Amino acid sequence: MAEDILATSARDLRRATDHVQLKDLLDDLVNGKLTHLVALDAGGIACLPAPEIPPNTLLLPGSFNPVHEGHEEMARQAAEMLGRPCSNVLFELCVINADKGAIDVATLCTRIEQAVARGNRVLASRAMLFQDKADLFPNCDFIVGYDTYRRVLHPKYYAPPGSSERSSAEEQAAWVLEALRRLQSRQIRFVVAGRVDGDNFMTLDSNPAMDLPEDNLIEHIAGVPHIDPWEADRGRLIDALRLCGAAFIPIKKDVFGEGPHFPAWQDLWREALEDFKSFCKRSVVRKRQLRFSKGEDLLRTRVGESKAHTPDVRYNFGVGHDAASEGREGWRTLEWLPDFWGRLLSILTNMVKEELSLAAADFKDGLGSHPKSVLSDCESWAGSRLRHSLYPPNGSCTEHTDYGVLTLQQSTGPGLEYFADNSWQTLEPPNGFAVIFAGDMLEVMTNGQVRALVHRVSPGDFRQSHIVFLQPDRDTIVQPLQSHLRKDGTDFPPVTYGEWHSKKHLGQLASL
Repeated sequence: MAEDILATSARDLRRATDHVQLKDLLDDLVNGKLTHLVALDAGGIACLPAPEIPPNTLLLPGSFNPVHEGHEEMARQAAEMLGRPCSNVLFELCVINADKGAIDVATLCTRIEQAVARGNRVLASRAMLFQDKADLFPNCDFIVGYDTYRRVLHPKYYAPPGSSERSSAEEQAAWVLEALRRLQSRQIRFVVAGRVDGDNFMTLDSNPAMDLPEDNLIEHIAGVPHIDPWEADRGRLIDALRLCGAAFIPIKKDVFGEGPHFPAWQDLWREALEDFKSFCKRSVVRKRQLRFSKGEDLLRTRVGESKAHTPDVRYNFGVGHDAASEGREGWRTLEWLPDFWGRLLSILTNMVKEELSLAAADFKDGLGSHPKSVLSDCESWAGSRLRHSLYPPNGSCTEHTDYGVLTLQQSTGPGLEYFADNSWQTLEPPNGFAVIFAGDMLEVMTNGQVRALVHRVSPGDFRQSHIVFLQPDRDTIVQPLQSHLRKDGTDFPPVTYGEWHSKKHLGQLASL
């Protein structure tokens, strides 16, 4: 969660005792001596010249002539949707309008004073276009209305100097794509509010803003988010998963190591199929630390819901939490596996600890037994599993949700799909990225704000998937975080993970 802008040191806080102080700072801003300032109520208007805007801040751009309840309700709902306090929102007013030119200082003073008098915090800047705002305020999220979002994609704002108004549609689309890549590189997201238009409610689904040749780029920006949970997006995983239940994360060698060793798994698969006796002589197979199976019908885990059932056609290798106990020598040609499995498990457990440590800092009234056990390292995640799946041509996996908290998957090709907006959509990360998505227990922990991802693998070419399931100990009680409780009788009840897992496995549970 972003820090409060008032946490700025006292020497940076300049309080305006009259109208003159605000006017002087706005003069500096308009004349280019300042890049931005923040104005807020601190027993009178207080101005912070060019403060650092913390990551995860929500920015609501507008002309605010004047600020009204509609602006404030947009801010409130966006903050609630992302699980952030309203103090995390800044009303962003650009002193130069991209369509109308500079705004005079007297008018700026009036608009800022009126907004602050209503209890809002105003960020005044010189950043006209969203790509400029992204450069000045990286890793922030923008709250925009439907019409503003459509204007974001208008080519006129991105035309290079000297370009002709008669530039081709392909040239104009290229300008927009370059601007979107720039936004993406700054980890910018948009929260878009719909608009009533006669009898219709206009949303992104009802009227796409623009047809562009690289549709997948738009999907990545407006659909499945890209995040870097080790650097720019530390602590933003739950925020990202709220959007659709999945996110793409970069595969960094210093984090992931050498990778899943896909050729070695394929060789092991051939051994299990062609010389099963030799395969069974492996000590890790005899001790059931490495298991091999063909398919797993997951229909039972979705009992009670109408669905088009696609039976499983795949081969699975499974590795338990205790894989390292055999030692590297027991794994023979897979001697790298215990270390790599431990590395992947550490990636996920550290992500969860990062998220919960932020929740612990913001909510002093207690986190519940599971978060406390995670932060104190009492949670061993003994239910966690590594699975390596091999799909022969036309192989498939039926739709389901995963049992645990998080799932991390790397694959050799397309086929993974997720269900969103009443349709199946491709969940294929770009090169150099893995996909991470929410399981049933994260849905419980977030009180339904993050939904467990319904996903499947559709028939296609031969492919491999390397999957890590982060799952709690059997006796762990999982319950909603304090920060996500509604306390209105609709909160998710606590569940004991082992009992819940067994019931779902036996098909005795419908979806959450």
